[in-house]
Amino acid sequence: KASNDKKFADYFSKLNAYNDACDDTDEKIRFASYHLYVPLHNAQKQAENYWNTLVSILWEEKAKNQTPILDIEMDDIKKVKDKKKLLDGFWKCCQAVEKKFSKKPLIYTSNSAVKDFFRKDERFASYQYWVAAYGNDTVTPKNIQKKGSKVLDKEDVIIHQFTQHGKVAGTGTQKGKKTDINVVKRGDLDTFTTL
Repeated sequence: KASNDKKFADYFSKLNAYNDACDDTDEKIRFASYHLYVPLHNAQKQAENYWNTLVSILWEEKAKNQTPILDIEMDDIKKVKDKKKLLDGFWKCCQAVEKKFSKKPLIYTSNSAVKDFFRKDERFASYQYWVAAYGNDTVTPKNIQKKGSKVLDKEDVIIHQFTQHGKVAGTGTQKGKKTDINVVKRGDLDTFTTL
């Protein structure tokens, strides 16, 4: 609604410092941001909050280079009884975000939400998705490279988040914490991240 990650500016500043110190572009870390949609709250205000947060940290031109990402959680979808009202509000938020950024947002949600709601609503036919579909713990980056991802086989999906239980050096995950890991269609990587 009107709240922000209190560490967002600090993380972005540290990321920029790291990237500025890298001589090799391949060592730089890509950046993207997302807004967690709050169902049944003012869609226009949510879009403005997202835009204003980015512009306050980035300059407007770099913010416009971002592909906006809207996160709509399946738990939130389940809580709202009137699915039409929910999708109408989310559609308004998508439209408001698109107007601010001059590009369609990428929608982050669960595989079941894409199948059960978004693909059945023609308003979302031209959108692309970042899909959380965890399957089981045998899904690994190596398995995905060998066998592919049934989730990524869908034309409208460009990112598959396949686990919540990943470990990544430098993120504190060696101390028992876990993180999400995703696989991205290579050709789409530059369309939604920046350095």
